[in-house]
Amino acid sequence: MSYQLLKRLKIFCEFITVVYVAIALFIFLGCKHSNSSYQNNHDITQDYLTIVSHTPQNDEVVFADSFVTVTFSHDIDMSTVNASTFYVLDERSLNISGTYEYHPASKTLRFIPSGGFEWGGRYTVYITTGIFNTSGLHMQQEYSWSFTIAPFYDTQKPRIDVSSVQPVGNNVDQNAIISFRIIDNGHIDITSIPQGVAIKNLSGQNVEYTYTYIAENKEIRCIPSPSLIEGQVYLVLVTDELHDEAGNPLENPYSWQFTVRPIPPQVLSIYPADAQTNVSIGQHISIVFSEPVCENTLQQGISIEDSEGSVEGTLQYNPENHTATFIPNQLEFFTDYTVTVTPAITDTNGIPLDHNYTSTFKTMQENIKPEIISITPGSPIDVTTVFQIQFSEPMDADTLYSSILLCDSYGNYFPVTIDYDDVTHCCTVTPRDYLTGFYQYTLEITTGATDIHGNPLIQNYSYT
Repeated sequence: MSYQLLKRLKIFCEFITVVYVAIALFIFLGCKHSNSSYQNNHDITQDYLTIVSHTPQNDEVVFADSFVTVTFSHDIDMSTVNASTFYVLDERSLNISGTYEYHPASKTLRFIPSGGFEWGGRYTVYITTGIFNTSGLHMQQEYSWSFTIAPFYDTQKPRIDVSSVQPVGNNVDQNAIISFRIIDNGHIDITSIPQGVAIKNLSGQNVEYTYTYIAENKEIRCIPSPSLIEGQVYLVLVTDELHDEAGNPLENPYSWQFTVRPIPPQVLSIYPADAQTNVSIGQHISIVFSEPVCENTLQQGISIEDSEGSVEGTLQYNPENHTATFIPNQLEFFTDYTVTVTPAITDTNGIPLDHNYTSTFKTMQENIKPEIISITPGSPIDVTTVFQIQFSEPMDADTLYSSILLCDSYGNYFPVTIDYDDVTHCCTVTPRDYLTGFYQYTLEITTGATDIHGNPLIQNYSYT
């Protein structure tokens, strides 16, 4: 009886063991199938970084001491957060500087603007796909929204930073820009600049200008149009008609003056060039200046001279190319001339030439050969006769002594004395001895005789 009971008990235990194994196998296979199904159906996009919430909210009106906070879906990699991936722009599209704080417990990133936001301003936050989570996944698209800072009743008056005014001194470039910076908790109303800023010359006349306002450093720039006049003194007046966007007038009206650097005119070229020779006697003298000059100062400031004195002529001026042209009444052959240009000449602003300019040139030699117009007296002659040779132009006296000969019909040459008159161009030939009566004599003048330019006699002359 005991044996049968034990046998049945053994069979029962074996059955229970089989059941437990079957159940365990079923559970194992079911779990494996369930895990495989999870892996096949999991959406990986849930791991991308997203924005859960942010403050201020879109189009919300907040105070100027507010921060920008953004809560993300995952922990973010702070090395990817910078001014290119998370930034704030104002309504002028200027980047707002600030710092970042990250709180891992809440996955919240905070942007703290340097100096706070401006009252009444509107700002836009940009978050790009350049920010990654700690798994290396970024946002799938960029995100931006805007908010407004509540207006504040601004009673602070703007002030000029007097240390910033430009230009100053006595050596200012004629293309200088007038500029100064404003100290204010807001911005200047740019429409008040034409009424609040004046540039005047010493005659009290207003100088026209265009203007710009640089919001980054609150700088006003005025560009005179046309450029300032060299050598002139200018006065800049900034009055309380200049006001900020809240209507507060300038607290410290200010004025200063400066002088534009004078730039003396210069002579760029003189033609004929310095030391030039063989210049035509019909040549005009031209003088080119570096800038327009005052035409009525040219007559006093330009002279053309030879060894005898000033050369008369007509002076013309072309303002387009800044060129003065002197047309001589007459230039002589083979003559030295000096051109002088002095500081009596001024530019159109009254600034004189920087120094004296001189240039020399020499005219060409005459190429017309001299001729003998007449020889007197006629035949017959007396034994004491003195001969007169009339030339057509001035002669070189030194060449006459060897070129004028007196001989008889036997070929005998007689010494003569030669006197030449520079004024009448007449040569007197005086035989040193009495001539013999009833002899035939010949007076010879060869081409060795030249004019003052070196041109030889047109032919040999013989007078019997």
